[in-house]
Amino acid sequence: MKRPNTRYFTDAQLERIRSNRCWASRLEPIGEVTRRVAAQTATGNHIDRIRDALDAITDDEFRAHCRLDSVTGGQVLVMVDDADLVYHMRVKWHLPIKEHLEQNLPRMTVRRVVFRTEPRTTALS
Repeated sequence: MKRPNTRYFTDAQLERIRSNRCWASRLEPIGEVTRRVAAQTATGNHIDRIRDALDAITDDEFRAHCRLDSVTGGQVLVMVDDADLVYHMRVKWHLPIKEHLEQNLPRMTVRRVVFRTEPRTTALS
C-alpha cells in the first residue's frame, strides 16, 4: 500500500486514522439488522403483550363477550359479540384499560380504546 505524503500528516495522525477505520468484518449485515428490528417491532408481539395485560385486569364477563381485534396507530379495537353490551363495556372498561396499558406498556402509545360490535354471520336457509 502506498503511503500518503507525510508532510501533510504526522505518523500519530495516520495511526489514529488507521485504528478508527471500520472494516467490513466488524459490520453487521443489513439483512440481519432488518430482521432484528422487524422482530422487535412486530405487531403480533404487541398484540400478545396487550392481550396478557388485558387478561390481568378484566373480569369473566369481559372475557366472555369481548376480544382484542387490532392495534393500529395507538387505537386498540375491542370487538363485542352483543350490540346491547357495547355501551356497558365501553363505560366500564375504557378508562381502566387505557390507564393499565399506559402504565404497563410505556413504549406503546394508547390514544383510545374503541369498542365495536362484531358483524353477525347470517345463516342461509
